[in-house]
Amino acid sequence: SDSDLYQVMIFSQPFPELVVIPYLGVGGGIINTKPHSVLADSQSRRDTLMAGAIGLKYHLARNFILRAEYKYSLVLTDRDDNEEVQTWKLGFSVFF
Repeated sequence: SDSDLYQVMIFSQPFPELVVIPYLGVGGGIINTKPHSVLADSQSRRDTLMAGAIGLKYHLARNFILRAEYKYSLVLTDRDDNEEVQTWKLGFSVFF
């Protein structure tokens, strides 16, 4: 299947003065799923999702930030059960 995810999140940093900065985020969006099935007649789906995130940021230097994040998303489907998606991220940001 191919999926296109469109999501908007709002983040809050309650303690920006700390060395390791915690943050929280909430958001929502839509996910379009296009199945590639040859045996069954599958339909494309468009579902709504809600998400919450928690993470930590650490400034390695003035223009480099190391970031770790956990995000829990709930996909609200038309079927009998909703889908839960858990995402772990580790990365860095560079500013010029």
